[in-house]
Amino acid sequence: VAGEGVLRGPATAFPFDRGEGLFETRFRVEGTTLDYAPGWPRLEAVRGTVRFRNRGLQVEVDAGRLLDAEVEEVTARIEDLDEAVVRIKGRARGPGAGLWRAFKASPAGQDLGEDLPDLRISGANTLDLDLTIPLDPRPNQVHGQVGFSDNDVALPAWNLELGRLRGAVSFTEDGLEARELQTRLREESVRLDLDLVGREGRRDLRARLRGRLGPRALVGEPAAKALERMVSGKSLWEAVLTVPIHRGERGDDSPPFRLDLNSDLRGMAVRLPAPLGKAAGESRLLKLSLHPHERDALDLSLDYGEEVRAALELTDFTRNLRLARGELRINAGAARLPEAPGLAVIADLPQWELTELAAVPEDIAGSWRGLRRLDARIGELGLGNQLVSGVTLNVVREE
Repeated sequence: VAGEGVLRGPATAFPFDRGEGLFETRFRVEGTTLDYAPGWPRLEAVRGTVRFRNRGLQVEVDAGRLLDAEVEEVTARIEDLDEAVVRIKGRARGPGAGLWRAFKASPAGQDLGEDLPDLRISGANTLDLDLTIPLDPRPNQVHGQVGFSDNDVALPAWNLELGRLRGAVSFTEDGLEARELQTRLREESVRLDLDLVGREGRRDLRARLRGRLGPRALVGEPAAKALERMVSGKSLWEAVLTVPIHRGERGDDSPPFRLDLNSDLRGMAVRLPAPLGKAAGESRLLKLSLHPHERDALDLSLDYGEEVRAALELTDFTRNLRLARGELRINAGAARLPEAPGLAVIADLPQWELTELAAVPEDIAGSWRGLRRLDARIGELGLGNQLVSGVTLNVVREE
């Protein structure tokens, strides 16, 4: 829209590498599109100043748009037009959903490809970006940061919502990291870390969540109501979600994800017959590991204290989770997934009171309808006022 120029010095000495003179021209632009690097979303509706100085070019953007985000203080610079390396640095502020689309469309996002989750982000975010892009075969250098300030983030595929997310996620051309993001899971405060782990070609996106949680935050309101007579209180939990990157290119059968959870359960009371029950003040390590087995099915392994092991296959986990087959062992070694459907229970109990079964809530006891086989050795079985020693139970459900 307006400009000016200066040429001073002998023409034969242009572009004045030794300070023999000065060539400089600058002009204002409005409503311009800046296509600064292949693959990255363009800057549109740009208002700013373009300046050529000897061998260099610099564009200073006062205002513009990156998709539906407002651009703040962006500078694009080429120090030497003969050996062009584009350097872009600046910030955009706008709806989180739009900035997420911009990241997914960028080369950094394309490197992660279909492995990036489908995120629904509400509220405003910031995107700080520092790009160094050689216009030759040399690799790009990317440094960026996405800022969150009380955003709500939903993962529809997981039926999961995180509220009031605060913190920053940093990324480069080959990495991603976030530390101590603060958020809320079903109204409980948790902290979240993100990073990429593993060697080149076999990298995993890892999310680590930590917080003091109760049944409602862990499994949701409907399931928590079913468990409330059996489990109460809160304990410190850690959950680690691992998602392979470019799984289709690995040439192996890596599962789409793996989820590991653990807690010492201190602060949670478990009202079940011994040896499953525990007081709230007692610590007992619980480890859970889940990964998809096939379409709409999960394999789950469970370690509870030193006595209890389980291997289960769960189906229809996105709609109405139910047990397909499994094995539960109490004081009887490692559990293995059986071939037959239903649940097999193998137990070696020093002592058991038959009256303790009455303490199990009716809705929980009803879940034993899937029991296929029970093998138990009981040192002393209590029957009212009598004790029976050396009891062996072998029960098989007939169809």
